[in-house]
Amino acid sequence: MDKNSESENKSKNVISSVSNQPKELSSIERILITILRRKRIFLLTIISFLVFGYIRTAKEVIVNSLYQGNFTLLIKDPISSISKSPDDGGASSMFDITSSFDQDIPTLRKLLLSEFILKNLASKFSLNTEDLSSRIKIKEDFTAKGVLDVFLTSKNPKDDEKLLNELSNLYVNYATMQKQQELSDGISFLNSQEPAIKKRVIELRDKLEIYMQKNNLVDPLIESQNKKVEIENLRRQIAELKIQTERLNDIKEDILNGELVTTLFNEDITTLLGPSFEINNPESQIANQYEVLNKELADALLIYTPTSSIVKNIKARINDLKPLIREKQLINIDKAIKSNGENASLNELRIIELNNEFKNLTSSIKEYTILEFELKAATLNLSGLNNAKERLQFELAKDSTPWTIIKKPSFKSNRIYPSFRRELINFALFGIFSGIGLVLLRDKFDNVYHSPKEIESEIKVPILGNVPYVEYFADVRESKKSIIEVFSGNNELNTIDSYDKFFYQEALRNIYTSIRFANTDKSLKVVVLTSSIPKEGKSLTNILLAKTLCDMGLKVLQIDADLRKPQLHLRLGLNNITGLSNILADKEIKISEATQKVPGFENWDVITSGTIPPDATRLLQSERMDNFIKGLKKDKKYDLVLIDSPPIIGLADSLLVAEKSDGLILLVSTDQVPRNLPKESINRVLDSGAYLIGLITNATKKPTAELINNYQYGSNNFSYTYNAYMDVDKNENTQIKAQNKFEEVKEFFKNNVSPVIAKIFNWLDK
Repeated sequence: MDKNSESENKSKNVISSVSNQPKELSSIERILITILRRKRIFLLTIISFLVFGYIRTAKEVIVNSLYQGNFTLLIKDPISSISKSPDDGGASSMFDITSSFDQDIPTLRKLLLSEFILKNLASKFSLNTEDLSSRIKIKEDFTAKGVLDVFLTSKNPKDDEKLLNELSNLYVNYATMQKQQELSDGISFLNSQEPAIKKRVIELRDKLEIYMQKNNLVDPLIESQNKKVEIENLRRQIAELKIQTERLNDIKEDILNGELVTTLFNEDITTLLGPSFEINNPESQIANQYEVLNKELADALLIYTPTSSIVKNIKARINDLKPLIREKQLINIDKAIKSNGENASLNELRIIELNNEFKNLTSSIKEYTILEFELKAATLNLSGLNNAKERLQFELAKDSTPWTIIKKPSFKSNRIYPSFRRELINFALFGIFSGIGLVLLRDKFDNVYHSPKEIESEIKVPILGNVPYVEYFADVRESKKSIIEVFSGNNELNTIDSYDKFFYQEALRNIYTSIRFANTDKSLKVVVLTSSIPKEGKSLTNILLAKTLCDMGLKVLQIDADLRKPQLHLRLGLNNITGLSNILADKEIKISEATQKVPGFENWDVITSGTIPPDATRLLQSERMDNFIKGLKKDKKYDLVLIDSPPIIGLADSLLVAEKSDGLILLVSTDQVPRNLPKESINRVLDSGAYLIGLITNATKKPTAELINNYQYGSNNFSYTYNAYMDVDKNENTQIKAQNKFEEVKEFFKNNVSPVIAKIFNWLDK
């Protein structure tokens, strides 16, 4: 039953702790929080940049104000450009140099800004050519091809108005002069090429004439074409003769089978052989007689019976004529078939003859084609050359300018540099980025919390209260004195100021109230108070809280669970002969035997750490420790049990004790502990399953670098070792000496060199 209830309590602790888990912030959120925390540095940087920008801009307005004049040139006329004739062989495009300037804008810009163009103008106005070139900007209008915008910057626009006009005239005149020169050069070039082209045309015409005479003035191309046509006709005739022969063979077969009569035979023969083939003489008469008898037979059958003598007589005469007709028909068909074969053979011989003649024409055709092509090309070149020369002469005669000013030179009344709006926007942006950089840089070197508000806003874990800074407690650790002496006032220290005393006591009372209401599901009786690293004031806060509760009439038991480097017995002036380690190691020792009362405080009992064991972790995670904590929870003698445990970072002791207790309170010191360590400590507590009650903030002025310079950082995690924790006292003297030297230099700098700077930084870090 006890084990089940214990597991249920642990589950509740885990669930409750999850609600206190700090929220993971994104990089942007961290930067924003850092900016808000260092808002004075951020705002001061922006304001400084804006003020500097305004002063600099005002100075530039007075000293270096710039104005800008401009004019616009049309370097390619989209309307009256030179047209190209389709029959000039492309010669006009070869000599079209009127648009040479707009072919390469970057090269043109380089030319117009060169000393070659600007030298005379700069000399006229007593200017340096390079300075004048640097003041001119030439931009191509990308929305309108062939348009250039020319800009001239000036400090005295009235004085430079004439310079701008002269510049526009210079560019237009140079373009005109360049065009005239190129037109003249083009005409000269064409004149030099004309005699050679004419000579070539005459030579080719003579060669072609000789060739024609050699071939009897016959065009080989036409002759070859005619032969091709004749060959095709002969091949078509051969095909038709083959078809006729096949048809005659079919008719011959029909005659042999007795299926052909004279009339049908004559029609088929006429169709296949044409009207030139006639069947006459005896064969024709017999055929006509055969047809007459057939007609008489048909008429007789209409009158007489088939068995009559007249019908029989006609039939006998027809039967006598049939063999004669069949024989004559077969003879005619054989003659027709033979005639077709002879004609086909003649056509094939003619085709062979024509093919041979066509092959003989091939070499002549090649020679003729080359001559004709060269003559046509030379004639076309000559025609194009004459057309181009006429156009160039026309362009030269009309004396037109290739470039036109479409926007007259003028200066803008508005100042182009400096612009207050543009400059201030730029400086504001510089200020914002510089401010962010300075904020992050300052935060890197000042990576501590400066107020409970910062801790609450960044860690997102409930804060139970804040222990204020009290000057009288500042050197308690270094002096090794008992804090009981401070409470009693019987010491060399002055008595604590009543206001300070009330201030910290009231704060500790509020902390106790927060602890009571931190969890309404269960009572918090056994509470562990620890910190992330040493020297955060953990033991002092533990003692002050116990003393305050004792003054309130509560029965308090304070346990020193730091078995490695105990502090409570030193601070309270008690012996450490028998304590927690002895109770855990020896079952015979009772709790009452190890309990001591703080002198002068009846309700304040203390169990010191006892003899330092060789393995503290083993004792703290033992079953004996578990039973010890359970016994304290059930003991109604005490209202609250406060356990002082070692720091969390680097040691598991605090987490082992916290798992068994009702909850853990983490002390976070301002101006001392690095920002990432409390978060890491909280994550370790939550991962262990212990219940995190909340945080207590402790005000201190000592920076982290001076207190933990013996600890190392690696991969943004605090590397804290057992040896570092155990050797704190050994290194304290060395650290204090180094700190004293550093403090002397810092104090000298603050007091004698620039005390104002220190005040400014203090103000900025608030």
